Amino acid sequence: MEILGQKHHQYAKLMMASFILWMISKKPRNGYELIRLINKEICYTTVGAGFVYPLLASLTSEGLIKVKAVSQGKRLSKDYTLTEKGKKRLKEFKKQFFRSGLRAEFIREMIG
Repeated sequence: MEILGQKHHQYAKLMMASFILWMISKKPRNGYELIRLINKEICYTTVGAGFVYPLLASLTSEGLIKVKAVSQGKRLSKDYTLTEKGKKRLKEFKKQFFRSGLRAEFIREMIG
C-alpha cells in the first residue's frame, strides 16, 4: 500500500509541476499568485507554501524556470518565467499526457 501512496504522490507532484509550468508560460507569476491560483482552480485540498516553493526551487535548479526579483512598493517579489528548456519540457509533457488514448478521451469528454 505504501508503494501506491508513493506513486500517487509522485504523479500529483508531476501534474502540479506541469500545471505551474503551464501557468508561468502564460505570463510571469510570483509564488503567492501561483499558490492562490492552484487553490482556487485545481485543488480539492489546500496547497501551501511548503509544497509550492520547494517545487519552484526544483524547477529553477532544473533550468525549467528562472526567477527575477521585482520591486512591488516596499517589497521585493520573485517573478518566475519559463526558460527555453521549460518550454520544451511543457511540450513533452503535453505529448505524453495525450499519448494515452483513454486519458485523452477522458479529457476531451470532460471539456467537450
